[in-house]
Amino acid sequence: MNYQSKSLVSCIVTTKNRASFFLQRAINSILNQTYQNIELIIINDASDDDTKSFLEKISNEKPKVNHFSLDKSRGPQFCRNQGIKLANGNYIAFLDDDDEWLPKKIEKQINLADTYSMVSCPANIVSEKGSNKQKIKFSDKLVYNFEDIFNSTRYFYPSGILMKREYAKSCGGFNIELQEWDYFLKVVKNHGPAVVIDEHLVNFDRNENVNRLSNESYHHDLELIIYNKYKKNVRLKNRIYRIMNIHRGRYLKEHSSIRSSYSYLLFNFYKYVNIIFTKLGK
Repeated sequence: MNYQSKSLVSCIVTTKNRASFFLQRAINSILNQTYQNIELIIINDASDDDTKSFLEKISNEKPKVNHFSLDKSRGPQFCRNQGIKLANGNYIAFLDDDDEWLPKKIEKQINLADTYSMVSCPANIVSEKGSNKQKIKFSDKLVYNFEDIFNSTRYFYPSGILMKREYAKSCGGFNIELQEWDYFLKVVKNHGPAVVIDEHLVNFDRNENVNRLSNESYHHDLELIIYNKYKKNVRLKNRIYRIMNIHRGRYLKEHSSIRSSYSYLLFNFYKYVNIIFTKLGK
């Protein structure tokens, strides 16, 4: 199939201080896509290693690679917004510098991008630079509405997303002070349900991604801000479910020895809450 006749996809990579193995792997995974009508936009978040010189070298060798370096570190959300502004494609896909796409990711997703607000996929969890692969278990659910994503972003993460550029821009971009969850909720609220392909098309590096969630207290506080922002748009039973899960994360972090029993009790508690609200029609 001649993919060059297809719509352009802008692939946005955010990076900071990963000029060696990880960034090279991310770039290669984009350039090796079976869908070849792409542009690669790399936003360098003021790295203080040799990332800038590495990107200058590779962009001279690869015409599809465009890079832009910030003078001051602004964080991944700001970098994604810069990438959206610079994108020329009809569609946008994101990739974090320590993750990688499997070769058919764009090919598999793009056919659904005109029907749904976002197209995502489950990920393989890997460690030690690609070894010890573990698949995120996939559910039977394929289409996700606003309340589904309010409840859980299990299958919605930047490296898994492909969407129309007009949708990416119309939502006002990522809030630089909040998590991606806020952005995904805005997109689905404004443009309708999202879909998840039942195929693992991303390798998500467990060891490197630990740094993204290192401050659990801060992470918890941001979730509460987003929860309070959108809770009025969801049914009571889903508000209960989400707030329980937000607090569960912090509690289990502080009491890891009871993780199994606590999770079991919480699951059963919500199951009965859900039954009650279903009978009440709420």
